[in-house]
Amino acid sequence: MELKNILGDKLFNNPKPVSLIRRVLQLATDKDSIILDSFAGSGTTEHAVLDLNKEDGGNRKFILVEMENKIANDITAERVKRVINGYSYNGKKVAGLGGGFQFMNLGTTLFDAEGFI
Repeated sequence: MELKNILGDKLFNNPKPVSLIRRVLQLATDKDSIILDSFAGSGTTEHAVLDLNKEDGGNRKFILVEMENKIANDITAERVKRVINGYSYNGKKVAGLGGGFQFMNLGTTLFDAEGFI
């Protein structure tokens, strides 16, 4: 439901709840950790990092990796933008959490269709 509120019709199957990832981060990181999500998908991890930073004044950073261009552009990066800057839901303005990010496309894939380098 969280993702639908942020992105509207751009749904993603079975996104993890932000509250679950926040709890994992509370247990496993400190305020200056760098968090790697190598299967970023819907961007729940970045959402949880930004939310936790806002709550406790942390300076956690995140690295998200998503290999599917459409998901990376249309879902992951778009969610990051909206969570940082704020968005509207049901006519109400949801305040952004602040922060920033850089979006980069990396070179050609390392593995072929059979999984070989």
